[in-house]
Amino acid sequence: MATKHPNSMDSRRSLSARRRTAVLVFLAALLPVSLFCPSAPLIAQARSTAATIDGFGVSYAAPSGWTLSGREGRIHAWANATQSAALVIYAGHFSPLELALGDAQRVLGVPRDEDTRIITPLTPTSFGSRTGMSGSLRIVGARSVVAHVAVVQLDDSTVLGAVAVLDSATQDAVLAAASREVTQLLTNASLRSGEKDTTLAARLSGVWAANVAYTSSPTGGGYTNDESWSFRADGAFAYKKRFAVSMPGAAVTPEERNDQGRWYTIGGALVLISEEGRMTVDVQFAGGKLVLDGTTFTKQ
Repeated sequence: MATKHPNSMDSRRSLSARRRTAVLVFLAALLPVSLFCPSAPLIAQARSTAATIDGFGVSYAAPSGWTLSGREGRIHAWANATQSAALVIYAGHFSPLELALGDAQRVLGVPRDEDTRIITPLTPTSFGSRTGMSGSLRIVGARSVVAHVAVVQLDDSTVLGAVAVLDSATQDAVLAAASREVTQLLTNASLRSGEKDTTLAARLSGVWAANVAYTSSPTGGGYTNDESWSFRADGAFAYKKRFAVSMPGAAVTPEERNDQGRWYTIGGALVLISEEGRMTVDVQFAGGKLVLDGTTFTKQ
């Protein structure tokens, strides 16, 4: 991304870069097809405006006339009446608030070769008596869109985020209207006590490791990646990573990362607390193996 604001969605990159997963790999299927293909037919679905994000205790009402087109855990996707815009709502436990903006970036699915241009910088915003942040940006690339992004702090850890995704030709007045709808939604959201996900906690408890080695036949070089997570039953976690590259005739310093802190599960997601803050991470399992941030771990 060529342009970044000091309060950009890459805030706290060191924490999020190694732990995040593609929270919306299913987003393309949920977004209105006509947002990227104007000739696509409308999708007939039952309409509803009220929704609750299970586990997190968050309830909100989508703008009138919008349809819930898909949901996966803590993430909901809505389409407007003409299937020309999308609204993605997500909840999580984050602190500081800037960490929640990383989810917004993944909702938008911005590849590195596309350009993000700030329309309205991300700045502190009041949503009634609650604090938050909001801003608008234009993404130029294979999927050129305009987006309004906002997050609100519902309590000391629970955050509700919204991303309105509009056609790249959207006029300023339409973008302003979308931002007002997002503001109303976040202002009126309600919160009750969340529920810890004991089933997921039991499944995660233990040590998970990934050991990958690659050697290039033509050059003799290669790399190794040893990475592990330890989720203890007492709520402590430890993370270790050692990535080493070998190049014939050259000395390369291995990359090593170590972290530790507290963990818990809620609403089908993993929450990590370390000295860098509190962050929600989506969890996937494939064939009994754990997938975090695209890396597959085997239980030891």
